[in-house]
Amino acid sequence: MPPVTFQITTPAPLTVSTPFATIAGDGWVDIAEIRLSGSTQPLTTTWTDANSWSVQLPLQAGTRSYTLTAHNAQGTQLGTASITINATGSVFPAGPGSLVVSELNYNPPGSTDATEFLELLNITSATLDLTGCRFVEELGQGITYTFPSGVLLAPGARLLVVRDTTAFNAQYGAGLPLAPGVFTGALDNSGEMIVLYAASGLEIFRFSYSDSLREADGDGKTLVRVLSGSSPNPDEYIWRVSLQNGGNPNASDAAPFTGLPLADIDGDGIPALLEYAFGTSDADPSSSPAAAQITWHGDGTVSATFATRPNADAVIITPETTSSLTAPWQPLTGPVSAGDSRYFRVHVRLR
Repeated sequence: MPPVTFQITTPAPLTVSTPFATIAGDGWVDIAEIRLSGSTQPLTTTWTDANSWSVQLPLQAGTRSYTLTAHNAQGTQLGTASITINATGSVFPAGPGSLVVSELNYNPPGSTDATEFLELLNITSATLDLTGCRFVEELGQGITYTFPSGVLLAPGARLLVVRDTTAFNAQYGAGLPLAPGVFTGALDNSGEMIVLYAASGLEIFRFSYSDSLREADGDGKTLVRVLSGSSPNPDEYIWRVSLQNGGNPNASDAAPFTGLPLADIDGDGIPALLEYAFGTSDADPSSSPAAAQITWHGDGTVSATFATRPNADAVIITPETTSSLTAPWQPLTGPVSAGDSRYFRVHVRLR
């Protein structure tokens, strides 16, 4: 009998309104597991006859392409097959790109660190089912926690995973949305890698943090993820410190930008986007950005310091330089050589 090629026989594109889809296909007897590409865990597979199979495939909202991989008993990949599915339901298993850590309290003041927490944010338009999602320790880094059955997170909602429920409630008050139980281990005060896997075995996110922002390293502030826009990039990790001590669990302290970037309501010649970035008001002509502070150093270098709004998460602020006003502006990434004649500016754009 000739080998049977691994393939999907379910007609595509497929539209379903459930969080899982039953996908059918063909394959040969040497197939031991069928996985979702990127996962090490096998899907629930039923063999309907010697050469025909079906799997329960976890979905994410919207139209996506899903790739299945077939493996033998030794784990060797034998083949791949893909299908496009439009998932129209309202509740889906958490998967890659659906969740982010939006706040991290890794080194609170004091000697016990009992009020450590991570805040998860659902950045999709669907309710997420976190059942079976798990934080894992890898290479001695990270925490351990598995979400029990039935933990749902609404679109735009936040959920707190804490180290010590009693200590957390004493600090922040009862009533905040806490994941059941507590995580095992502790968030490293020097920084480490944090990894969350979906129930399917796919990696939801992996990121590192450090202790480079001093105010969040035992001085009372927390690390806040800069997330702005209707579709924040889940793979972009930019941190700042919280505005207040203890952070802002279950809320955002980001200042939103509203209106038109080039508007000048107060007529002071400064566009609204610049007023937002530098912490002034476009409704008050007497409120304008402070002049940059120029400092000459003993080694012959000069530095310019300017004040910005600390929670202006909606913009990217970039110092730029050029050797001539007719030459292109370039981001300023380091010291300028002695003797060079340079022009400088600050470029502000929406994130």
